[in-house]
Amino acid sequence: MKFYKKIVIFLICFLPLFATVNAQENANKNQKKVERTKEKRTRETQKKYEKAIKRHHKLQGKDTRKQMKKSLKVSKEQTPGYHKGFFLKRWFTHKNK
Repeated sequence: MKFYKKIVIFLICFLPLFATVNAQENANKNQKKVERTKEKRTRETQKKYEKAIKRHHKLQGKDTRKQMKKSLKVSKEQTPGYHKGFFLKRWFTHKNK
């Protein structure tokens, strides 16, 4: 009889530990689900933005499209970090990984 009492007391003491582990697993699953929905939402908004840009370009005339393309090229060249440097220099410099 004493042995059964010890088992029951042991189970009663450690039952909350099992419940907290299960709750943590559920919280992790919910967090992953939220992250997936956020990623999906950002992908959808990015697609909509790109579609709107394409539509905007199609609505422009030929001369305007040329000017837009030229200004985009100039802005990329002026952006810091866009130009990586001379290709031979990049090939032969050792980077610590």
